[in-house]
Amino acid sequence: MNRIYRLVWSRAQHCWCVACEFARKSGKGGRALAVLGLGALGGLFFGDAFAAGGSAYEKGIAGNAGIYVNDSTDSGCVFVHDTGVSGDQGWKYDGNNSNCKSSDKSTQTGRVLFYGTGTQSDGTNSLTLGNELYVNGGRIGLNNKIDGTNSLAIGNVGTDAAGAATGTQAIAVDSVAIGNNAIASKQNALALGTAAQALAQDSVALGSGSVAGTSAGVPGFVPGGASQAQAAAIGATTSTLGAIAVGDAATGKFRQITSLAAGTQDSDAVNVAQLKGVVGSATADAVMYDNSTHNSISLGGDSYDNSTHTGGTTITNVANGVNNSDAVNVAQLNDLANTPITFVGNSGAVDKKLGDTFVIEGAATTGGTYSGSNLKTEVDADGNLQLQMADNPLFDSVTTGNTTISNDGLTIIGGPSVTTVGIDAGNQKITNVAPGDVSAGSTDAINGSQLNATNQQVEQNTTDISNFNTNISNGTVGPVQRTGTDQLSLIAAGGDAYAPGAAQVLTNVAAGSITATSTDAINGSQLHETNQQVDANTTHITNLDGRVTNVEGDVTTLQGDVTNLGDHVENIYSTGTKYFHANSTGVDSSATGVDSVAIGMGAVSSHDGSVALGAGSVADGSTLGHQAYLVGGTATGEVNIGERRVTGLAAGADDTDAVNVAQLKQVSGAATEGSVKYDLNGDGSINYNSVTMGGATYNSVTRTGGTKITNVARGENDSDAVNMSQLNETNAQVTNIDGRVTTVEGSISNINNGGGIKYFHANSSKADSVASGADSVAVGPNAQASGKGAMAMGDGASASADGSVALGQGASDGGRGAESYTGKYSNAENASVGTVSVGNAATGETRTLSNVADGKEATDAVNLRQLDGAVTESKQYTDDSIHNVNTEVANVTTNVNNLDNRVTHVEGDVSNVQNGTDGMFQVNNSSHLPKPKAAGADSVAGGAGAEALADNSTAVGSNAKARGRNSVAIGANSVAERDNSVSVGSVGAERQITNVAAGTASTDAVNLGQLNKSMGDISNQFYDYTDSRYNALRHDLKKQDDILSSGIAGAMAMATLPQPYSPGASMTNVGLGNFRGQGALAVGVSKISDNGKWVTKLQGSTTSQGETGVAVGVGYQW
Repeated sequence: MNRIYRLVWSRAQHCWCVACEFARKSGKGGRALAVLGLGALGGLFFGDAFAAGGSAYEKGIAGNAGIYVNDSTDSGCVFVHDTGVSGDQGWKYDGNNSNCKSSDKSTQTGRVLFYGTGTQSDGTNSLTLGNELYVNGGRIGLNNKIDGTNSLAIGNVGTDAAGAATGTQAIAVDSVAIGNNAIASKQNALALGTAAQALAQDSVALGSGSVAGTSAGVPGFVPGGASQAQAAAIGATTSTLGAIAVGDAATGKFRQITSLAAGTQDSDAVNVAQLKGVVGSATADAVMYDNSTHNSISLGGDSYDNSTHTGGTTITNVANGVNNSDAVNVAQLNDLANTPITFVGNSGAVDKKLGDTFVIEGAATTGGTYSGSNLKTEVDADGNLQLQMADNPLFDSVTTGNTTISNDGLTIIGGPSVTTVGIDAGNQKITNVAPGDVSAGSTDAINGSQLNATNQQVEQNTTDISNFNTNISNGTVGPVQRTGTDQLSLIAAGGDAYAPGAAQVLTNVAAGSITATSTDAINGSQLHETNQQVDANTTHITNLDGRVTNVEGDVTTLQGDVTNLGDHVENIYSTGTKYFHANSTGVDSSATGVDSVAIGMGAVSSHDGSVALGAGSVADGSTLGHQAYLVGGTATGEVNIGERRVTGLAAGADDTDAVNVAQLKQVSGAATEGSVKYDLNGDGSINYNSVTMGGATYNSVTRTGGTKITNVARGENDSDAVNMSQLNETNAQVTNIDGRVTTVEGSISNINNGGGIKYFHANSSKADSVASGADSVAVGPNAQASGKGAMAMGDGASASADGSVALGQGASDGGRGAESYTGKYSNAENASVGTVSVGNAATGETRTLSNVADGKEATDAVNLRQLDGAVTESKQYTDDSIHNVNTEVANVTTNVNNLDNRVTHVEGDVSNVQNGTDGMFQVNNSSHLPKPKAAGADSVAGGAGAEALADNSTAVGSNAKARGRNSVAIGANSVAERDNSVSVGSVGAERQITNVAAGTASTDAVNLGQLNKSMGDISNQFYDYTDSRYNALRHDLKKQDDILSSGIAGAMAMATLPQPYSPGASMTNVGLGNFRGQGALAVGVSKISDNGKWVTKLQGSTTSQGETGVAVGVGYQW
């Protein structure tokens, strides 16, 4: 149906005629005549009306529109208008110039004046075309509306949603609307393009369908986190004029602004190149999400090596995690390692830490499930978990051979079964079955005789249905019957194909397709709609009687609108209309895209809905499909301004607004300030191995400060961060580490009783040792090494002084470390670096230092053998000295009686021996101590006040005490109270054994150098051993996880295998499965018995871990 008409020039009738839209039009030669002719045509009203399918001609109806053409400088006018007479042409030409005035612009040579009649005949709202263009609030186009002073509207008629005619509207002061249905409704507004709308004061709408409705003063978008200076910079560019729109966000119309030069001022627009630069600089050293789902983050730097535990990126200053998805720091991890795990049985409980062995005792059992009433656990006094079986166990199922008895019934593999779901006869006959009740509610079994009767009836039904199908196929039954070839008839009640009876109404007919090839039925509503449209056309198509045949002179007055300009206007450079001028002689612009606009020399707008502004601009839509440019979504067109800057651009507020340089600077600043960045190297380059969080510095003592990382996904790979939820799961689920720890970042809080590492074992559950002094070593339960370079080794050993050594249980250096003193008897100056203690003088706990080699140097320790030799030599020297006393004593006073100048033998003790004066054994008893006392059998006491009270004891030194059997007390005030011990001091008066040679035999004393080396070797071996054990455990766990995942993938693959559904059908099938990176392949064969009752399935799977599985299933359906 033709609803669109166009006007074409009829050479035969010498007039303009109404024709189909597909007809071509032509006019008289010359661009000026074409322009004037079409302009004149737009001002006529046509009186003829045509209805579809009819040819009625109606007489012309009187009208008042006209065209006034002036052909001279005088006041005479030629006017053409519809007079309402009933002539064939309906035209009248006369010289009446009542509507022409000498004061009009049209009185000048070369002018054409278009204006309305009546009160507007004075030129108001008129348009003058000629050597100059005068626009007095003028308009060009049908149904255009101009209400504002100095406004301009150029465009053609359109229709609104109700079908009413609309036109271009410039209804405000100084407004301009160019384009069909363009609207400029506010002062100084500009609407350029088809249906463009400039609805705010000083606003600009560029391109078809663009809507500029944002007024001045709308604040620009200020991103969160912007500084006060940045916000002020954005506020300084708040729009002072209406917005420029190149689309309409409300209706989803968007354009790109292409060929945009880079902005420099804060109010300039920015292009994609600048945005890429900002994004690149903002993200170069920022930590970014791996993908758009924000579910993982991969830090830069060297890749983490799980074998050497090197590489990766350190995240420092991490606050304590609180929520399940928070990251945790090392302090929390250490707290977890030191937190015991409590294992609770049905009775008793035990605490175990990481590294403790947890023993679960119980006899080996076969595979199966266990009920709560049959098996329980109990922790005994030793902390071991025992499994106990009930005396009278209860089981959900019992399997003996091929027979299983369970709560579901009795099942025999390969034979019959009786279960809660029914009876499976195992492919065996069930005989002697009584006839079952055949009724709607019957659940009885049916025997063969009953089924045979049913089969007989089914055969009869089959025959009847076949006959009925034949009648239907032939179209001889039913309300619709075939009455001939390709003909159907609706049959009334009692009728047939040859006598159908009364006509029938066919209701509830769906709307048929209305196309050139459609064969669908049309319902009443569709036909009613067509009739309504025909009535509307009959009413609306009127007044088409007039025809413009020839305009010989100039058109001075057009009392209507110009609807179509058949040719284009050329050569307007250096001139133009008000607010619209051009100065170029170059190639013309080209707007070939639908609803596109091209303005400027050589401007090309070839893409639908696009705008090319400025000379050389090209809007071809070539970048619309590039994902790199579509930051804000898709665009329906583009605006190209030919590599020019857009200045004076206000800050964008909505998502589809352009942004200026000030906003770009702020985004760059906000992206930099609000992002987590990699640390920088000394040369300013990015260090991808380190990220330092902001916020208060983390305090490892108070566990405060630092920056919390929230919403952390669960880590999967070795170098992934873990969240609090994973840490809590580890805390709850660690049950038995089995001694496999590879890397211990902090201290080891517990070593199992009797456990340890090679060459180093411990058996204690007491508190841990503490080495708080610099370069100190503490080994043993409760061992304390608080002095610098001190060593405490043994249960409760304490070395508090710098450089001191405490060896053995309870040993203490008594606070004595490095000392400077003059040695007794030797008078040598000593500057010791520390003290060695093998006991505790304060508590009287001393021990023997045995298997001591003979001392060689002056600072070597001496053993008992050397001491005994010295004592023996001393005694011999004393005896020799006494035997020769007669030669040594002179000038004896009268107090010596009867010495006869000879002392050959001293029968008793020599008391009060004063200072020795000669010989190899000298004494000085300035303190007047009593003589030595050797009370024990074979004991030796040497030195003033020395006492050797036990058998085979030796006390050497002033006031030395040897009270234990076979004990040795060496040095002044030394006390040896325990059997078989050597003491070189006493409680509170301990001394060092210095210059001790390195021991070689297993019973030799070791010096500090040997001890330090041994501790270093022990530490290295400990770490190596624990690392290897942990790696083995981790490998085993990963292997087990892969096997389990592949098993799940195998189960999934077998579960996807389909099976046939038709009786007697068989199927071979293949399925694939994947779970957590492990894959599986399943192959199966299934069959349905011929009677459709039995379904058998055999299937097998193989996994990526080399594991295989087989499953067989049999089912019976009824």
